[in-house]
Amino acid sequence: MKLIVRNFSSRRGEIDLIMSDGPLLSFIEVRMRNNSNFGSGADSVDRHKQRKIIITAEAFLQNQVNNPWQEYRFDVISIGDDIDWIKNAFTLD
Repeated sequence: MKLIVRNFSSRRGEIDLIMSDGPLLSFIEVRMRNNSNFGSGADSVDRHKQRKIIITAEAFLQNQVNNPWQEYRFDVISIGDDIDWIKNAFTLD
């Protein structure tokens, strides 16, 4: 995968990492939890946060003059006792 942008922000929100994997573009939210008593970092990406990421991703795509990506997905990297990269963690539905 190739890093496209780190900490992309618009007036609607921020996306931690945007990476490409050939024709696929991945919007990645990174969450860290020092204590797993309240769930993993991935558990903290609720519907509200997902919606903000989706809206911010739309803003990123609208600003691309030549958009070479044919597909995209939303991933979550959860850092705690382990590091979990959850591909397709949520969708537009």
